[in-house]
Amino acid sequence: MKARAAIIEKILTAKLEKKLTWQAITTELGLPLTKGTAACLGQMPLTQANVDKLDELLGLNLSAIEKATLQEAPDRGSLEALIPADPTVYRFYEFLLIYGSTLKQLISEEFGDGVMSTTDFDLVVAAKGDRVRVEMSGKFMPFTMK
Repeated sequence: MKARAAIIEKILTAKLEKKLTWQAITTELGLPLTKGTAACLGQMPLTQANVDKLDELLGLNLSAIEKATLQEAPDRGSLEALIPADPTVYRFYEFLLIYGSTLKQLISEEFGDGVMSTTDFDLVVAAKGDRVRVEMSGKFMPFTMK
C-alpha cells in the first residue's frame, strides 16, 4: 500500500510540474477520463502499455517494480480515515449518508433485490454552468440464492 502511495505521489508531482490536466493524460493513455484518472490515483490497474506511456509522458523513470505495482489489482476504496477529511470527498460521503438508503430503496423497487455494480460502471463528471454534474451508471446485479 505504501509503495503504491509513493508512486501516486510521483504521478501527482509530475502532473503539476508539467502542468498537465487529467484530460490530457488520460487522452494520451487512450483511457476514459474518470477510469484513467482513477487508475493514476491507484484505484484501478493499468496495462503495461499504459504504464509505459504514463512513464514517458510524465518523465517518471519508474523502476520495474513500480511499473509492476501499477499493473496489480489495488486495494480499492481504501481511505486513510473512516470519515474523509477532504471537503469534496466528505460531501460524497455525506451524500451517501443522506441519500444512500433512498437510492437502495429506489433501486430495489425498480430492479428487485440486488446492487449496482461498480465493476461494470461508468462515471461522468461535467460542468453545467455553476453546477457540478455527476452521472453514475452501473449494471444491476441481482442477489441470488444458489
